[in-house]
Amino acid sequence: MRLISRLFLCAGLGSAVLLTSCETTTSVASSSSGPYRVTAKRPNNPANVRVKVSLQRQNIYVMEGDRLLMAVATTVGTLEKPTPKGTFKIYRKEEFKRSNSYGFRVQGDR
Repeated sequence: MRLISRLFLCAGLGSAVLLTSCETTTSVASSSSGPYRVTAKRPNNPANVRVKVSLQRQNIYVMEGDRLLMAVATTVGTLEKPTPKGTFKIYRKEEFKRSNSYGFRVQGDR
């Protein structure tokens, strides 16, 4: 029993040491998914910006005309609950918002 207690203690301490972050760059933090980094370019004319979602590649592209401003991975629907197709208007923006319902870490069958 004493050996098992020591093993658990060593495993816990080892995990704490290995999982301690030494991050020095700026990143957006989310309580459910950890740090998230993305590079984006500022648009010349924000009125010409559009967002395209590729269901096949599971990527989001932020475009200004033919100029790519940002590309990020995403997750899309399943066969049972497919992602709707079409053109949609953004009605609300939240800075640093990440989904707590599904998140990027959910792995589907590919």
